[in-house]
Amino acid sequence: MTQLYNGFSCTIRELFINFPLLYSRGSSQRRGDNTLDIPDVIKKVQKGDFEAFEYLIKFEGPKALKTAYLITGEKHIAEECVQEAFLQCYQKIYQLKNPQVFESWFYRILTRICWGTISKNKNNVSLEALKEAGQDFYSEKDNTEEIEG
Repeated sequence: MTQLYNGFSCTIRELFINFPLLYSRGSSQRRGDNTLDIPDVIKKVQKGDFEAFEYLIKFEGPKALKTAYLITGEKHIAEECVQEAFLQCYQKIYQLKNPQVFESWFYRILTRICWGTISKNKNNVSLEALKEAGQDFYSEKDNTEEIEG
């Protein structure tokens, strides 16, 4: 659980799952009679508008997940990277001086997190690889016993 705004606690994943799709991809989005551009949404987030951050997640989330998956190659790792990227985005968005460059700023954060995660996990072996290696080991052992016996 992460404390995000005015006592509101949830994980970024819960935001992805629980909130309806508020935006579709495009340069400007419709919400009722108002047209909202991403720079306008960024300015609202910088002022502490948590709903604007939810919109931002819905707008960038699917593309961010695809990007993270292309870098990491594993869905669960990509999801973790996207969650971490949105969390860092929320914590540091006040540092963004030009809302027009949000997308490149955010994806720089995301790719840095993805590559960092890959480098931390490069010595880890997946369970599937261990299962396969174990099967190969036992089949080699069985063959050796047959030859010796």
